[in-house]
Amino acid sequence: MDKDDLISFKHQMNDVKPLQANRVYLRKQKDKILGMDARRISAQKAASISAHGLEPEESIDQVKPRDILSYKQKGLDERVFKKLCQGKLPIDSKLDLHHMNVMQARLQLSTFISECVLNRMRVAIVIHGHGEGRERPALLKSYTNYWLKKIDLVLAFHSAQLKHGGVGATYLLLAKSR
Repeated sequence: MDKDDLISFKHQMNDVKPLQANRVYLRKQKDKILGMDARRISAQKAASISAHGLEPEESIDQVKPRDILSYKQKGLDERVFKKLCQGKLPIDSKLDLHHMNVMQARLQLSTFISECVLNRMRVAIVIHGHGEGRERPALLKSYTNYWLKKIDLVLAFHSAQLKHGGVGATYLLLAKSR
């Protein structure tokens, strides 16, 4: 901009004043994940609850960080299970257990599965992480494997494909809502 243009611009803008009250602040909206707010609140409450009722670590099968998790209830169609394993079923909802302790993760997982079934969601993914480089490797992964086998609403589960988190995540096939 040369000197004449600047003088002309200032002259034309001389009586312009900024608006005082008409401001809009835009914030990038996060993807809505089923029950995210409810799970956040319960996780905060769970932090203050004692560990009463949790299984001792010795009673669960400890898995390794890179192990593949896989389970199928009797009677489930093999073709459906194969599609689940290959990540070919559309994922309806997800739960991320990163940065949770075992108690919080148990509460969140239980709530999440119930919400999914109530909302007629058949396929979900749980992100538990590998747990590599930890003092107790794959702790959340091991507990997730244990709990999912105990929940009747979980018809099958299998470690995810790489595009969905690999062995740090698990696909769930859930029962239909009654």
